[in-house]
Amino acid sequence: MHFPKSETYIQSLCFFLQPQIGAYYGAELCVVDLDSNTLSDLLLVSAPLHNEGDQEGKVFVYTFMASQVIYIQVLKGIPGKRGRFGMTLASPADLNRDGKMDVVVGAPLEDNGQGSIYIFNGRNADIAPTHSQVRKKRMTTFYCHSDFIL
Repeated sequence: MHFPKSETYIQSLCFFLQPQIGAYYGAELCVVDLDSNTLSDLLLVSAPLHNEGDQEGKVFVYTFMASQVIYIQVLKGIPGKRGRFGMTLASPADLNRDGKMDVVVGAPLEDNGQGSIYIFNGRNADIAPTHSQVRKKRMTTFYCHSDFIL
């Protein structure tokens, strides 16, 4: 949406098409400054309940051009994982030290609820469509012989 300073009405400059009813489109939003020049380059919009075959969740990537927001790509998790990919979004740092900010996408219900985070690397004008890493939370179990329990 664009709010003209000299006008009293709201002028719509972009239209986001909801991917599916019930997909929870817009659950998370994240702006990304790829080149760290203090200007936002990308807008990420998650739909963590979007179902497509054996995948659950998508992240839609938009760019800002001439006062418009334009769809450019979609990010997905690993096929077969139904973990609500896109439930959390962040652009914390240039993790691979290539000069472009990277994106972290959470999938909290993957691996029987243990959760995963996906790291996608930033590029000149977008984000690499395939994740560079998947970090999984591993539950550790503590075993103790009953003779030691007080």
